[in-house]
Amino acid sequence: MLYYSFALIIFPALYALSRRDPFDLTPKEFEATCEKVLKKKGYRTEWTRGKYTGQHQVDIKAEKGLLFSWLFKRKYFVECKNWSRPVGIKELRNFYAKLEDAGVRRGIFITSSTFTRNARQYARKKSIELMDGPTFRWLCFRYNLIKPRWWFFLKALIIMLVLTYPIYWFVFVR
Repeated sequence: MLYYSFALIIFPALYALSRRDPFDLTPKEFEATCEKVLKKKGYRTEWTRGKYTGQHQVDIKAEKGLLFSWLFKRKYFVECKNWSRPVGIKELRNFYAKLEDAGVRRGIFITSSTFTRNARQYARKKSIELMDGPTFRWLCFRYNLIKPRWWFFLKALIIMLVLTYPIYWFVFVR
């Protein structure tokens, strides 16, 4: 009976740990996930897949209406950075230069890490919305875009119970 309980926990745990980290994404996968998050938040998006828009490369073009979905539309450019280090003011200045060159007034900067204090202050002044890593992860889980590891553990545990309970009942209970 002890071996059954041990096996019931160990195998699903090993399965969950063997899965790839859900946020270990390539840059293209990260951009695609960012686009899905923005769509779930109500934006109309177009993932440019690294194409150049005018003089600059833009990751995602987004549009959102203020009243309903069609009235007072605002155009956004979205920059996606899948980094482990914090995003600094230099990257935000480069992004703002892209916005000015294209004539777009608003931008969204999404990263898998965090932003420095100077970058946050600069973004506040220049009407750039920031989405850091913890917020991005929370939105991915909220919108069910990426499954966390505990979900794989629970799934494997249920499968193990369904498959092994008849054997357990026949051997130990009967």
